[in-house]
Amino acid sequence: MLTELRRVLRTTDLAEFSTITDDVALLNFVGESVATARYWQDPDEEDRALCHPDFITELQPVADAIAAAPASAWWPSDLALGDQVYADWREDGAPPPGLSGAQVILREWRRTAVNSMGMWWSPPIWAPALDQAARMQIPRPMLAQTTRRLRKLGAVGLLLHEDTDGTANALCRPVRARESLRTFEIKSTKDWIELVEHYPLDVTLSREGSWSAATGLERRWIVPDWCRVAEDYEAVHLTVSGYLSISGRSLLLGADTATLVAGWDPDQTYWLADVLELTGEPTPWEAGDPPKDWRVVADDES
Repeated sequence: MLTELRRVLRTTDLAEFSTITDDVALLNFVGESVATARYWQDPDEEDRALCHPDFITELQPVADAIAAAPASAWWPSDLALGDQVYADWREDGAPPPGLSGAQVILREWRRTAVNSMGMWWSPPIWAPALDQAARMQIPRPMLAQTTRRLRKLGAVGLLLHEDTDGTANALCRPVRARESLRTFEIKSTKDWIELVEHYPLDVTLSREGSWSAATGLERRWIVPDWCRVAEDYEAVHLTVSGYLSISGRSLLLGADTATLVAGWDPDQTYWLADVLELTGEPTPWEAGDPPKDWRVVADDES
């Protein structure tokens, strides 16, 4: 595999990567990696190979060229407050997403994160106990999650979506928040570790089965206590650069403790307080052929 990689790189003009201006085209490469992220099982042969120092050395020039491209200039940037979009993956006719109840969701998330088993995500995506809502055929209570819109894409989350089920349609709903927000930005390992160490929550019981298998480490696993984070911040944003730097990497906190960023999409913001409101009309988008080619659904098709 390494020999083949070297052969390909010898015949590739890396300078072309550093001149890419189409931000959506460049995100398609990132999307391939995001779509295959798995934090609940052992790494496969390709995962193990790409972690080898020789592969990292060979691929570093590629990463440097991509980082120099105009199309990736926004990847380290803060939350784009004026361009946030809620990607609504539910079927047509479903009611608009609820953008309230954050405190209730966070409290239930914390209870299940400490006492339940089989959870593998780091952010407060939802609490399994609240899945009763789905069985009652009402919208599942979830924290609001948004990404920015791009010039040719309704929401970054359409392309960069972990653990996707292959849904080919989504409504992009623009949202707005009050401007006096306290936002925590995750751009690096340092930022995530700072968050974990300031608001630690031991989730070993719920995470050790999946994260120990994915990383090969037997440790106590710590994530941020999102209930406490919500006392100081209304939003937490993971930049694209931050995702590429730390997602899936086991980060050691001490001799017997570690943490992991898992299940958090690039450029995704989790809203820890009820500060969002829907604004404007939703726009239907659908995946084309190949599936990564998203496009607006024409009026006569919607």
